[in-house]
Amino acid sequence: MSFSIGIDLGTTNTVVSTGRRALNGGVEVLTEKLPQLSEDGRKLVQDALLPSFLYVDGDDYNVGIIAKAMKTQFKNNVVSSSKNFIGHRDYKWEIEGKEYTPELVASYFLSAIRNYLKDKYGDEEQLGSAVITVPASFDIDQRNSTRTAAKLAGFDGEITLISEPTSAILDFINEQSKLCDEDKFIDLSDYKKVLVFDLGGGTCDVAILEIKVLGKEVYVEEIGVSPHTLIGGTNFDAYAVDGIMKDFEKENKIKLNEVLSKEELSDLKSKLLMTMEDTKVYFSSRYTMKNPRNEEKDKIVEAINLNISEPGIINGKPFKYNLTMKRYNEYISPLLSIENKKENIINPIKETLSKCNLDVSDIDYIFCVGVNNS
Repeated sequence: MSFSIGIDLGTTNTVVSTGRRALNGGVEVLTEKLPQLSEDGRKLVQDALLPSFLYVDGDDYNVGIIAKAMKTQFKNNVVSSSKNFIGHRDYKWEIEGKEYTPELVASYFLSAIRNYLKDKYGDEEQLGSAVITVPASFDIDQRNSTRTAAKLAGFDGEITLISEPTSAILDFINEQSKLCDEDKFIDLSDYKKVLVFDLGGGTCDVAILEIKVLGKEVYVEEIGVSPHTLIGGTNFDAYAVDGIMKDFEKENKIKLNEVLSKEELSDLKSKLLMTMEDTKVYFSSRYTMKNPRNEEKDKIVEAINLNISEPGIINGKPFKYNLTMKRYNEYISPLLSIENKKENIINPIKETLSKCNLDVSDIDYIFCVGVNNS
């Protein structure tokens, strides 16, 4: 059966889907589960998310779950967030005497995908071409470097790049097409302006699209995109960790840089950063489950909490901290405020609206995507 390949080459995670024509004439999409080594390296697990981490050990290397786990133990041998540097010609990582460019690192993730598809479907001819999503704000160098990574991975056919906001909208339109008219979420039968806000692991991508869907005909035009903004989940994690460590020092009346060496302090930060990823998911899911009314929200975010514990950190004793959702929200609040001129997620929205000579009232729908929007 013939199929097409679509890849979301993300800053923190990479995902691949295969698409084929369904019997009813529509498009059937399957998100593939990729085999990867578990965190302890003892078993093979399958997951739709391939963490965009590369772990180098001599002449051997691993990507995915185990590579991400190795960051807390062998951080100098792990490359993460390489997508942030793709297209930067002089940027590279040196590991054990070898140099790794952003394109080469990305090719390892893409190779893992291609090898899996080859093993599963066994059709070499269909593994030449692929559609790869990129931030709408990527420039020509970043797009060419993405194509180079695909070629290095063995995709030697046509590489089609599609902006992440457009990709998300097309996926939504495809899913909505399966519903009866009365069950559809939004009406796109006439031209509508949709602001897509994509907050990923490493970038904040804003695009304004003009969309119309009439039967099986879909019209999508990008009328404005934000500047390339390197603000994402990793920034939220860093702000939270900084707040946690400062409050820990106040509560325990100590200075961490006085009781820990630089290496120990760096290791603690790395462990807390990894913890923050799961913490965000936990807080979001707990809050969603409670579905509070407006008057209850303050009480709920105060009640939702998580005990953070890292053993043997300070003179053999654990680093312990109780983090409430309310305090977490306070830590990350600068990223949500226009007053923080250095970095925030509001400016990309304002700049994109201004570029298109539009006001908020001109936008018909707002579409939120990305791993950090919840």
